[in-house]
Amino acid sequence: MDERLNTVEYFVHHEDVRRGADGWQPREIGAGLADDAVAAARGPPGSSSARRRSGSRLVRDDLVQPARASQHVRITAKARTPMVTVTGGPAELTLWALGRTTAAQVRLDGSRA
Repeated sequence: MDERLNTVEYFVHHEDVRRGADGWQPREIGAGLADDAVAAARGPPGSSSARRRSGSRLVRDDLVQPARASQHVRITAKARTPMVTVTGGPAELTLWALGRTTAAQVRLDGSRA
């Protein structure tokens, strides 16, 4: 578990540096890191997603294989009303859930509330 969390932590810090430069572009990440990143995006109590006043559902847009997609496409990061649905790739969802909301390229769907 320690290795998984450290990997995600290093990934997020690496993206912080990359996205601070002009002309950066999103990049593909491997399936293992993608799964670890989205799992970490759920966040422990006290994390950025746990402090939000609204609920959040993370939806991966990178999975096209039905068997795998059915297991990992939607994750409820925080069950609360109102609910916002956050759609994006694993890297983008992770950055959004860990508080990098202005850097993450995601689509938000839900009521204004």
